[in-house]
Amino acid sequence: MTKKHVQLKKIEGLSVALGIMSGTSMDGLDIALCSFENTCFKVLKAKTIPYNKFWRNQLSASSALSGAALLKLDAAYAAWIAQHVNRFLKPISSLNQPELIAFHGHTVFHQPEANVSYQLGSGAVLAALTNHPVVCNFRSTDIALGGQGAPLVPLGDKELFSSYPACLNIGGFANISLDFKNQRIAFDIVPVNYALNRLCEFLNVRYDHNGTIAKSGTLQPDLFKALNAQAYFKLRGPKSLGREWFDTAQWPLLYNSRYTLQDRIRTYTEHSAFQIAQILKYYKIKKVFVSGGGTLNSSLLNYIKKYCACSIHVPDSTLIHFKEALIFAWLGLQRIKLKTNTLRTVTGAKKNSCGGALYLP
Repeated sequence: MTKKHVQLKKIEGLSVALGIMSGTSMDGLDIALCSFENTCFKVLKAKTIPYNKFWRNQLSASSALSGAALLKLDAAYAAWIAQHVNRFLKPISSLNQPELIAFHGHTVFHQPEANVSYQLGSGAVLAALTNHPVVCNFRSTDIALGGQGAPLVPLGDKELFSSYPACLNIGGFANISLDFKNQRIAFDIVPVNYALNRLCEFLNVRYDHNGTIAKSGTLQPDLFKALNAQAYFKLRGPKSLGREWFDTAQWPLLYNSRYTLQDRIRTYTEHSAFQIAQILKYYKIKKVFVSGGGTLNSSLLNYIKKYCACSIHVPDSTLIHFKEALIFAWLGLQRIKLKTNTLRTVTGAKKNSCGGALYLP
């Protein structure tokens, strides 16, 4: 154990960490520099690095690569991230430089039933090129313990946003965390932007800005019914979703549909809202904190309100976009302190765990 490692373990009081998150919607890389003192936090600086066409293509095709090609991409992706991290941190004073980088890369595979979850991006390369300790691979320990390896943010939700009975994140997939029967539970609810963005590509736009495409379409009851009939929605947590599930269970219904793209986008938007509302009603949630890019889709939020009476709290733009990066920064600090950062009640693992691999520069 190195001297640097011993020093990191002693972090107490005020701590500064950099959280990096790449979501399944592939819109970009979220970077947030955050300070923490107990359960109080402040986002000191935050930025989204949009993926250009090259990186969107590389990431979307990554699951089909050979082992050697995937390893090359793993290193190249981390090197690209390191360039942006170094630019991001260059103007930051020494007082606010991060003690560590907590990194969640792009998910290539998520198959917990096969003990597999792989996020692209070499922690070793990122640590070497930024000269900062890096915590990554947050899911692997939980999966080794029989868990889903997801969702990862619920403990951060509970500790940092304790005034809300539930926290809902609407990104590529919608997930929720809440207290139920005196324990924290969480799970993925339904694909959202991952599905909608794929449909939008056929209209030569990257996403449905403010839900305007959904507003222009018509709800198609038979497609709506077929989407809602998926067996996953009848399961109770712990459960999690990945690209593989959507590609096999729902994408054929959407791709082969005879309806216009506008109608398919409208119907899928309402399907996502319906499934979210069903969960809010089932757990009798009266007030929910909502973050993620989906909060900018007014059609989606209106459809949620159509199906349930829950009060929806949308925070300022910083937390809308960077809440997950913020929580990963906090999870990284818990890893360094050797404290629990993944809950068995959330993932279904044999026990709570302190997940994440540590790379020193």
